[in-house]
Amino acid sequence: MPAELIIGLAWLLLVVWLLWRATRQYRAYERLPPRRWPGPQPAPALTVIVPARDEAANIERCIAGLFAQDYPADRLQIIVVDDHSRDDTAARVARCARRCARLRLLHGRPLPADWTGKSFACWQGSRMAEGEWLCFIDADTTAAPACLASAVVGAHERKLDMLSLAPFQLLVTPPERLVMLIGFLAVAVFKDLRRVNRADDDAAEANGQFLLIRRAAYEAIGGHAGVRQEVAEDFALACRIKQAGYRLQLLGGDELLRTRMYTGWSSLREGLAKNAAMIFGGPVATLLVSLAAVLIGWAAWLLPAGLWLRWLAAAPDAWLLAGALGATLGSILLTATQIAEARYFRMPWWYGLIFAIGYCLAAVVGISSVRQHISGRTRWKGRSYPVRSRG
Repeated sequence: MPAELIIGLAWLLLVVWLLWRATRQYRAYERLPPRRWPGPQPAPALTVIVPARDEAANIERCIAGLFAQDYPADRLQIIVVDDHSRDDTAARVARCARRCARLRLLHGRPLPADWTGKSFACWQGSRMAEGEWLCFIDADTTAAPACLASAVVGAHERKLDMLSLAPFQLLVTPPERLVMLIGFLAVAVFKDLRRVNRADDDAAEANGQFLLIRRAAYEAIGGHAGVRQEVAEDFALACRIKQAGYRLQLLGGDELLRTRMYTGWSSLREGLAKNAAMIFGGPVATLLVSLAAVLIGWAAWLLPAGLWLRWLAAAPDAWLLAGALGATLGSILLTATQIAEARYFRMPWWYGLIFAIGYCLAAVVGISSVRQHISGRTRWKGRSYPVRSRG
């Protein structure tokens, strides 16, 4: 059997296998539908805690979304913890607080040496909370009116102690679109998030942009104080919840919550690099994933082109033609998937045609994460933290 046929079929099988893994996870990915508190019993007391550092561009939009919630107003408390912002985040929150007694601005204390900023802000907020349930929401998110009620109802009906929602991601600049497009597909291929929602499985994941947790469970696992040194505090909390025998689920919150995590290449590279090596299981695995991304991205275009050129230059050969057709089919499947993903995130469809560039940019982020992991330090929002391995 000619080498060209083997190469073409191997590429087709590789693409089919990758897309099968991604599709299997996508089909198992459950989205939480919008709900209202059914009554007649009163809704549980809920405290929303928003840690905020340098969030002047986002905080008022976040607070406006929380003010517009369908959740019973007399059962809802909102605390924004200003984590020593270097902009006018605190002033903007203070203006909002004058319009609504439910909102409290808490000025964070100086950051202790053995804490990360976000965990310390969340912990301080939790000490002032009055609710039976605690909801930690990032300042760069905007909640739909049904968000909190849907989450609390979902947690009650599913008998959960912790519920995490994955927001709809707003992607605006080309770096955001190219890299995040690849990142979501890579996570779907290399991770198995289906295990997270199984009570009998110790696999754990969470999205720190939205964490709803029963206060009793939060206190029992030590809250954010128990994960004070973790850069990926959401994952660490999820692990402690599962290890303590509590029930956790990670669901899609596309209809309930949206976010724009990064505003361009600089913030995107810094933000993703601090977690990438942990997400993919360490520096070696992350380096291999980064290398594979570059090879796959460019192989999608160069491999079929090379085989077709070889077929045109050679005498008619059925085996060579079959190899070229197999490689082309594999690349068409991969490209079609990227176009569909681009349309899902409301991006121009042609971003699905230049995904090879995104694969290279994602590899740069992966290598940056590996370098940070090896050096033992990572940076985020002007602070430096020690890197801790997952598990």
